[in-house]
Amino acid sequence: MAEKKYAPPPGTDESFDKIMESVNAAMDADPAQKGIPIETRRETIARGLVKHGGRKFVTDDDIPWQDEEAYPDQVVSHELVIPEAPTDFYWYEDPADARFMEHYILSRVALGARLPGGLLITGPAGSGKTRSVINAVEKLNASHPDLGLPLLVMNCPTLTDPQKWFGRREIDKDGSRYEESDFVGAVRNGAVILLDEFMRLHPTLHNPIMSLLDGTESVLLSDLNLTITRHPRTVFIGTTNQGVQFGGTSRMDWAMRERWSYTIERDFPPRDEEIKILMAHNPGCDADAASVLVDVADKTRQMWQTGDLRVPISTRTLDNAAFLVASGMTEREAFHRTAEMEYDAGAEGVVGQESERARVRAIIDGRTGR
Repeated sequence: MAEKKYAPPPGTDESFDKIMESVNAAMDADPAQKGIPIETRRETIARGLVKHGGRKFVTDDDIPWQDEEAYPDQVVSHELVIPEAPTDFYWYEDPADARFMEHYILSRVALGARLPGGLLITGPAGSGKTRSVINAVEKLNASHPDLGLPLLVMNCPTLTDPQKWFGRREIDKDGSRYEESDFVGAVRNGAVILLDEFMRLHPTLHNPIMSLLDGTESVLLSDLNLTITRHPRTVFIGTTNQGVQFGGTSRMDWAMRERWSYTIERDFPPRDEEIKILMAHNPGCDADAASVLVDVADKTRQMWQTGDLRVPISTRTLDNAAFLVASGMTEREAFHRTAEMEYDAGAEGVVGQESERARVRAIIDGRTGR
């Protein structure tokens, strides 16, 4: 199958021909580039425009080439492919934070009840808080073969039934028996328990969790006529997206906050590291494309910090966009299908240029060459 050509035919696009005039003049003045054929130059420039979303050129025989003048309501992608499966699940951890988390887990295992409470990891949504805990436990178990510490992830927003946390009593012909939950088993037997998105935990569950974090390290469940005691090797780690911009969260009172004895405040990965993550997770998304994605996200994060956006584009969302780039979409198309649609099209009842979506779209268009 012949390689698709992107350059419009000569004489059919006045603005493109003007670009080529200036490019040819510059290249002809450079002895190292003077011999490059005109058609090669045309195709290189056209592909660059397509790659960064500024234009779409299609010169297949059955589809006339076109230049989009207006931002489309629905972007039609170029031919898509199924990307290669990633073989490298590279992830960045701040070295100091990673060392502290490992130190905390090992210290709790060694000291038990002499180190009550838990470790809280805060930071923006999609910045890798959960992944950091999973990586830490995997790394510690690999480097300390005798540790054998299982990890239990409790998704606080979805686990609202107390029986999922503390088990239940069953009655049959043989009488009453207690059915232990995975959570109770982990508390009793020793494990790293990750309370993910802790501020979304149902308020009725706060008190029994607080009892496990304080100096008593046990909780009396009167309805079940049962006392659950925390194993010395049980490590509690919580994650939370703190701030008014995260809807559906419960306010953490000071008594509960104090039970989280130690804190790691996480941020998005540094720019170069985030580019490496996108490339590693999405073979086919090259460094140039990943750089464009991260640049757009960085701008939204700056606006978030100054209060001009409710939320920034997260690493999680960038990963989704990078998958589409690896599938054959331009960066602009990929953002249209992911980050852009996460923002409200209206702002305080005003639709159009004042909306968050319009502001984010302007950032995307500016960086992708629109």
